[in-house]
Amino acid sequence: MEHNRYVSQRFLDGWQYGEVRVQEAKINPTLIPWPEMPSERQISETKTVQIEHQDFALKSDQFTKRNYTLGVSGHRLHKLDVNNQQLQQNIRDALLSIREQFPDRQFIVLSPLAEGADRLVAKIAMETLDASLHVALPLPFDLYESDFTTPESVEEFKQMVGKAKYYYEVPMRFGNIRELAENVESNEARNKQYALTGAYVIQRCDRLIAVWDGKPESGTGGTGQIVRWYTQGNIDPEYQYPDDYFLPSLKEEVIVLEPNP
Repeated sequence: MEHNRYVSQRFLDGWQYGEVRVQEAKINPTLIPWPEMPSERQISETKTVQIEHQDFALKSDQFTKRNYTLGVSGHRLHKLDVNNQQLQQNIRDALLSIREQFPDRQFIVLSPLAEGADRLVAKIAMETLDASLHVALPLPFDLYESDFTTPESVEEFKQMVGKAKYYYEVPMRFGNIRELAENVESNEARNKQYALTGAYVIQRCDRLIAVWDGKPESGTGGTGQIVRWYTQGNIDPEYQYPDDYFLPSLKEEVIVLEPNP
């Protein structure tokens, strides 16, 4: 690709192919398709491209790393204790293992920041991996706050959103604000919005971390459904985003952590 870019640029600058290089006449013997290049020249150009980004970093004090996105799904407070030291350590160990595998990546943690696992994994990822936080909200900001059980939880949510590099609301595909605000505990449209957000997370992430008891899904939008979609690579059509909406992700094997070890 780099060779083709180089050749195209030279032609645009008025250079021509010739068997002997003549600088003044803009004649260059390397202006040929890559497959026709002598093998020794291919090796030389390949080595140049491999070290080019390092040379750039030394000269500019900047270095662009590929991102590695961690998605989060998991139980809420009624199924896990966020103060469980063993759970916290298990999450930390899982994250450190990923960093060992990908030492040159910049990490992103993508989380809806629901109470429980969403926030716990996001906090530890920010501390352990220096991950930047991206927050996908299943509902409009003010309406989403009504999900949280205490004023302290709402404040924690606001503080974490304040630390996020980005936060955004997924489309209201399954209802308007009035419909989504009614009957919070038994609102199926609201549950579908949570599932839509889960689908967004797993389509975007390179690896999913699920704090989950392993039990089959019992309704819409739960962790069991999200893990099934991720592991099977088959999201229900009404929750899918177009295939070209995202850059291709690695889709590594899901990490499942017991919520109450």
